[in-house]
Amino acid sequence: MKEKTELQKNCMSKELKLQKVIEFSRTFLAAEETSVNYMEICRMMAELSEVRFVAFNTYDKSTASFRTEALHAGDRVKQMVFRFLGLKIEGQRWPMGDNKSLIMDDESIRAFDYLYELSSAALPQNRVKRIQRFLQIRKVMIVRVSAKEEILGDFTIFLDKPSPDPDPDILNTFARQVGLYLKKASVERELLESRRKFDSLVQSTQVGTWEWHVQSGEVLRNERWAQMLGYRLDELGPMINQAWKDLLHPADVAESQELLQKVFRREIPFYSMECRVMHKKGHYVWVLDQGEVTEWAADGSPLVMFGSHTDISGNKILTEAIRKSQQHYQLLVDSSYDIIYRLSPDGIITYLSNAWEELLGIPVRECVGKMYFDFAHPDDQDLLTELKNRLFTSQERQSLKAYRLRDSKGAWLYFDTNITPLKNSAGQIIGFAGTARDVTAQIKWQNQIEFWSFRDPLTNLYNRRYLEDALHRLDTERNLPFSVATLDVDNLKQANDTYGHRVGDQLLIKVAEQLRQVCRKEDILCRIGGDEFVVLLPKTSAKTASEIQARIQEKTHSIRVENARVSVSIGCATKTEANQDMIALLHLSDRIMYREKNRNRRRR
Repeated sequence: MKEKTELQKNCMSKELKLQKVIEFSRTFLAAEETSVNYMEICRMMAELSEVRFVAFNTYDKSTASFRTEALHAGDRVKQMVFRFLGLKIEGQRWPMGDNKSLIMDDESIRAFDYLYELSSAALPQNRVKRIQRFLQIRKVMIVRVSAKEEILGDFTIFLDKPSPDPDPDILNTFARQVGLYLKKASVERELLESRRKFDSLVQSTQVGTWEWHVQSGEVLRNERWAQMLGYRLDELGPMINQAWKDLLHPADVAESQELLQKVFRREIPFYSMECRVMHKKGHYVWVLDQGEVTEWAADGSPLVMFGSHTDISGNKILTEAIRKSQQHYQLLVDSSYDIIYRLSPDGIITYLSNAWEELLGIPVRECVGKMYFDFAHPDDQDLLTELKNRLFTSQERQSLKAYRLRDSKGAWLYFDTNITPLKNSAGQIIGFAGTARDVTAQIKWQNQIEFWSFRDPLTNLYNRRYLEDALHRLDTERNLPFSVATLDVDNLKQANDTYGHRVGDQLLIKVAEQLRQVCRKEDILCRIGGDEFVVLLPKTSAKTASEIQARIQEKTHSIRVENARVSVSIGCATKTEANQDMIALLHLSDRIMYREKNRNRRRR
């Protein structure tokens, strides 16, 4: 009971936990050490998840096994586990079991009720069960640690009875930052090892040396000095100090002269600087230039100065690579493709990630302090209000799909969002934190697919699939009386045979245009076959349908493209009772249309 009270006392708000994760990221990613403090990582996860026992395991891809690097638990617990199992947990390697492979492949977090579900087959289950009972473990959670889809390890979190269920968002967020940290440390270790090998190589070679007789200006060099600049020593001949200054990069001359004068004035015993020297091929070589006066005149003026030049171009390249590596991983922490945002309880924006400006083109500084609703589409305001109400009611994570935000050019982009309430120690909501993902391209693609799945590509009228759906959907009493007109284009086959299908297609397009002109906005126009059209007329009596039929016949009496001419035969039927079948109505109008077509044929 005492432990539970202490846990409750030390509970942190989600906001504070997120701040701690950010502080961890900045501290560890800024650190230059290449060794990883696994115990500190475990301690941090224990603090964020509010549990007493956490283990951190690294993953070895080559052996498909895990190694326990650290166990956050008291010494007494570690000794007890050692007595039960006969081995030390830290440093132990474990093969990947079936249960662990699930989380490595499919999930970022997975919970187990029993510890033995995760233990190696080599461990006696009865002893593992005794440990679970002794420590009062009610649940075990595995949190995957990865970077750029590369699995680096996992956290094993042991929840005893007093421990609350951790927030999965916090666990995943911290695990991602740890993944970046581990990847950064790995890259820097590789770079550091390369740098050590290079330094060893430099030390094993002869350093370029020079001796300057200050009064005469003559400079003596060794062979290695000439080699660094691409020469043989006999190519250079006698050299004076002015010739050396001419080889220096113009940007380095002033610093070199300043340091030299400080040595001459005995303000410093020697100088050391990195500078660039012109190579024989025209590019510059980075060298470490060091020198000191070895002989002084009686009046205190310098007579002889001795120094060395060490080629450090490789070191410079590695240093720049390390700098870029640190900058790259810091950028991964500070940026995300998705918009990360925080809101006050009343919906005022308190934080926006850089993705806001990248996606919407609106500077973040212009948006912080404004209402989030101000950037949403008017038609989506009710959706956002409902989302806010759900957050306050459930006090749990909520989501919203396909709402719109305005960009800097006035266009509307679609977003999916996940948002979580932030609470203080008293459980009161003090704000919200969420992510928003741009799904505009997916929405447009879905709309396009849906549009063309119900459209005839030639005439852009609805197709047979849409007709069948509409007959079912519109079959309600409020649409009575309901009329159907069936149309067939006369002489289309003859036009195709005589003038070609291009002309035939143009004739069909003209029929569709005439139908659009005659029919009302609420009427549904469909092309259901090569020369067949159907018009659905909801809330239309037989009399009105007959009038519409007459207008269609008048408009389509003689449609001409080049020398090809067609007309249209029409049949109409009307449903007046709810129990009449819509398909039977369609067939009736079809039969009437064919009788009309036969009469037209006999007239010709």
